[in-house]
Amino acid sequence: MKPLRFLTCCYGDNFAPYLFVLLNSIDEVYGSDATPIVYYDNISVDVVKEIKRKAPHAKLYYYNLKAHGCYIPEPCGGVQGKQENIAMERYFLTTGVDDALDGPLVILDCDMLVTKRLDKYLPDVSNCDILFTYKTELDEQLQWPINAGIQIVNNSEKVRGFYNLWQRETDWVIKNNGDEFNIWGGIQQAAFGRIIQARKQKNYRIGFTRNDCFMRGVPCKYLNETRRVQDFNSASVLHYKGKWRYVLPDKEFTVYVNRDNAGKMYDLWQGHLERWNAR
Repeated sequence: MKPLRFLTCCYGDNFAPYLFVLLNSIDEVYGSDATPIVYYDNISVDVVKEIKRKAPHAKLYYYNLKAHGCYIPEPCGGVQGKQENIAMERYFLTTGVDDALDGPLVILDCDMLVTKRLDKYLPDVSNCDILFTYKTELDEQLQWPINAGIQIVNNSEKVRGFYNLWQRETDWVIKNNGDEFNIWGGIQQAAFGRIIQARKQKNYRIGFTRNDCFMRGVPCKYLNETRRVQDFNSASVLHYKGKWRYVLPDKEFTVYVNRDNAGKMYDLWQGHLERWNAR
């Protein structure tokens, strides 16, 4: 069986520690059974050298956003600046899907951590073109029903078509600052929502077809755990997003992320970083 491919991206050295942790977690779970693929820009030469030395099986692709004519907004602060920076990742991922051969492909943000194999979510079991994650009553910010941090796809021409449509919708949301941002939360999720036009958990569980792709959802607690929790045994992938930026790497706990509600997740992440650094 061919190694499972993991596609991610990284923009800026500030995300390098998160990428290191993700790569280390994939290695510890899969070993030679996985091939990480990383598209990047604005990363220092030293970081690239470190990845090549410590994870020689990973495939790195430099993708110059400006040279490819990508829409890069003028720098700005606050929430909008953060969202525009995140939205640039869509260019990397769209290109990665276009470049990838057909077959299973795990597409995920670099601030995630793999805890166990994903066999039961792969296309031959899930029987769909695109598997995504959605929130249940246990999650926060339920007014935004999905989290676009990870998808598992059976790559094909129709999947590549969906991702290129998602790219165009992302560009539209950035340029027009549409109401979808408030409806779906986050630029990439807003663009995703413009395509699927479905907000009910029942639709996600049963599945539906959009742009010729059959899509189905999995609750975040199994494949995209975004909460600060001490018990994450049911999760195959953890997502260190949002307020974790104030804590990782090697920073003080906060009121929102602390030893009582997230100590085990913190220790797990730091352990992966330590083992990466020790390679």
